[in-house]
Amino acid sequence: MRTVIDISKWNRGINFNLLRPNGIYGVIIRIGCGTNQDPMYKIFLSEVKKRKIPWGVYLYSMATTPDMARKEAGQLVSMLGGQRPQLGVWLDIEDYSQFKPNIDTTAIASAFIVKCNQLGHNCGIYTSRGKCSNSLKNSIRPNALASYVKYWIAEYNSTCRFKSLFPSRTLAGWQYTDKKYIGTVKTDFSHWYE
Repeated sequence: MRTVIDISKWNRGINFNLLRPNGIYGVIIRIGCGTNQDPMYKIFLSEVKKRKIPWGVYLYSMATTPDMARKEAGQLVSMLGGQRPQLGVWLDIEDYSQFKPNIDTTAIASAFIVKCNQLGHNCGIYTSRGKCSNSLKNSIRPNALASYVKYWIAEYNSTCRFKSLFPSRTLAGWQYTDKKYIGTVKTDFSHWYE
């Protein structure tokens, strides 16, 4: 098990020289929000590449329909510009608008993942464990998605219960806190299993 952090414009000022001394194996960078690129993405990417730190990307999705999700996926791949992140490509699906009663959240996630696959990138799902269910239409239904889809789950607890609820699904990472620091910058920490 390794430690991975995720960062975005909200973590501006992070000291990348402190990552290795703090036991950080890798960094997952927010590439964008909806179809807009995160203003710190290229700067953060340059910093991790200089230090040969494994990296991945996530896109905070605003999609409320499968068509919107496909557009976001296309934009994500375009922003990658042919690069292959070692820690993968992740769909961050947690916005309140995506979990309203009339929304098929799993269809949104599926459309995003399929589009990424078509464009040559495997994509996993980042969300909180509480947003996963086997039955609610307005939830992520892991058992309704392809078995190859990997999950990075936020659950601020002493254990992550995702695997006990969805034993046939792959848990790639567990974001266990959003209250740790690198120097003076607060960030999210995850146990990484891959």
